[in-house]
Amino acid sequence: MSGSVDAEMDAACVLSFTTPDNHSSPTSSIITIEAQDYPGLLQSVCWVMNGLGAKVVNAQIETLEDGTARDKFWITDRMNKKLPDGTVAAMCDRIQDFIAMCGPTRSGRTQQVWESGVTTASNIAHDRYTVLMIEEPFKGRAGFLLEIVTVMTGTGATVHEALIQGSADGPGHLAPANYDFATHGRMFRFHLTQKDGSKLDGTQIAALLFTLAIIIGTGHIPTAPPTSATYSVKAYQNAV
Repeated sequence: MSGSVDAEMDAACVLSFTTPDNHSSPTSSIITIEAQDYPGLLQSVCWVMNGLGAKVVNAQIETLEDGTARDKFWITDRMNKKLPDGTVAAMCDRIQDFIAMCGPTRSGRTQQVWESGVTTASNIAHDRYTVLMIEEPFKGRAGFLLEIVTVMTGTGATVHEALIQGSADGPGHLAPANYDFATHGRMFRFHLTQKDGSKLDGTQIAALLFTLAIIIGTGHIPTAPPTSATYSVKAYQNAV
């Protein structure tokens, strides 16, 4: 029991606050969010709102000098009607669940391989780069490459090399020998660094995988907030 508590206390989690206001505006429900800014925060908030049927009418979004994101949204339902009090409160709770950003635990600080669904990131597969591997979940998804590159750029990652294999005679050997390209999607490998040329750290990788899970999943919000301990470690089998 004490080990579990110690592990929880070892994680450096940034406090975040979501505040509902269903009285200030006669036509919209208002949600105010304050949290430590991190790559993918705004996308996570918008994903939750969209998934719960909210429409953003107005918004004021800013990041303070200390790195705190202070966002205010005026929202309605899809019929342009103000939300009931209980719905606004529940939406705040749901957003709160997904904007909690935690730093790595003691074990997470030494973690070198991260996995989230069809995505794996490794800091040991290459001596210079963080290696990101993605298996496209749906064959022939238009705009998929643009989406994942946009996420990588938005999280501050620089792509130095990449390999995409979408057929058996394609370049490289990313896919297993028995991989059926007729029914499965493409395989992607990216070599990434931070802007200063160093590998991505655990917190950056957690934010990257969290945001990627939103756009490359099956349309569902990830079931855990972005922390490097969220993603299980597995042996890295792909050739570099």
